[in-house]
Amino acid sequence: MSKLLGGRVSFLTFLPEKKAPDSDDLRKKLFDQRFHPLLPEDVRDESVGWVDPFLSFENQAFPNCYFRDYYLFSLRIDRYSLGGAQLRPFLEEEIHRFKEDNKVEFIPAHQKKELRERAMRRVRVKTLPRTIITEAAWNLGENKLYLFTQSSTIISKFIDTFEKTFAISIAPSYLVDAVEKLDKPGDLTSIIGELWDLGGGEE
Repeated sequence: MSKLLGGRVSFLTFLPEKKAPDSDDLRKKLFDQRFHPLLPEDVRDESVGWVDPFLSFENQAFPNCYFRDYYLFSLRIDRYSLGGAQLRPFLEEEIHRFKEDNKVEFIPAHQKKELRERAMRRVRVKTLPRTIITEAAWNLGENKLYLFTQSSTIISKFIDTFEKTFAISIAPSYLVDAVEKLDKPGDLTSIIGELWDLGGGEE
């Protein structure tokens, strides 16, 4: 469930150097940097991009990105993270087969690398990437950007992706990092409450 539809949340606040684009341009920019699912045969280990704030699989039309005086969108990060123990039996099998098929005892470094990549593809077919989804809300009236995470890794990826997407630099505002510290504490809690009602939240 989106954090925008949940209860109490913590967040960081950023101050964009420019105003937000209009809604059509926003959707286009989100689409250009949209999330692309990872496939087992991909050479990349990680995929980072935008998805709809309430439909984390939707990366085309972004139907829920505008509500009242806010733009809403989510950053999705999928990553394959394979431990040595996971990979070991598959890699040892690939090495064993190669030695038997080619009647050799020594395997060159470049060949070991190829066998390792082959083993990783086999493991990926049986494994799902780890998924992280982080919501953001851009207040158009005050030009403040709220990111609903405290993870330094996610914050770094968000800043990089946001600035690449919109060509707008953002600076963190350490004056506001929790609901209790907002100069207008009712604003964000109100918008989250309305979104919760629209999303059909349970009692």
